Amino acid sequence: MKTLKWVAYISADIGLLLVILGSVSALFHVHILQVRNMPSYFQAANSFFLIAVVIFLYILVSRKKEE
Repeated sequence: MKTLKWVAYISADIGLLLVILGSVSALFHVHILQVRNMPSYFQAANSFFLIAVVIFLYILVSRKKEE
């Protein structure tokens, strides 16, 4: 479970990083990571956030089943 929790935290951090990169790209009109389509950052961040949420929910549900 500890490893799964780390994976969820890393996934959430990557999602946050992509949101920040997308925001900077939108504000300053800079092409970061060779991405020219703005929604690409936010679609990728959404995927990482969903992975993190599912993992955290799995940890929460499995913990309640053990009790």
